[in-house]
Amino acid sequence: MCGVRQRPSRRRASRSRRRVVRSVIAVVVLAAAALSLRIAPPKLGIEVRNEANEPVARFEGVRSFGLAHTHSVMKTPVEDYYVVEGRDRLVQTKTRYRSLGAGLPFAGVGEFRREEGWFVREDLDGTLPNITVRVGRVSDQVLTIGDQEIPLRDLDQPGKALTIRARMILFSVLWI
Repeated sequence: MCGVRQRPSRRRASRSRRRVVRSVIAVVVLAAAALSLRIAPPKLGIEVRNEANEPVARFEGVRSFGLAHTHSVMKTPVEDYYVVEGRDRLVQTKTRYRSLGAGLPFAGVGEFRREEGWFVREDLDGTLPNITVRVGRVSDQVLTIGDQEIPLRDLDQPGKALTIRARMILFSVLWI
């Protein structure tokens, strides 16, 4: 028997074929995933979740948005503007308000100026993983995306917290 090669058993050959088939399937699946990402690259968007961490609104293709409300003490409008830079990465770029008073910024980070009756602070560069707001009873919070205005009271009842997060959207289905 020296020098004579023996055939592998049928069981070993069968196992070997299964491994090859699994490897080929894995390569095909990975290639298809890579190709689909190239064809439909991930998009940015924002997601609004309630206190139970359930999504109540999702907006695809969002690069920037505004969040407006009525100041609780001064009873004047306040507008904050954000840019979506990536998953869990929101950057506050600007805030505008009509009057100076309690709880309104007047000195600090960014450029401050007066513009058509508004106090404007830009270049804030405040990076946030998310924004949590409590739906107001009188503050009339509104999420603005392009020309679309979404009152937060339409998403949950007054007194409840809503969290706005930046998300990556894969295949227009998977939100991560």
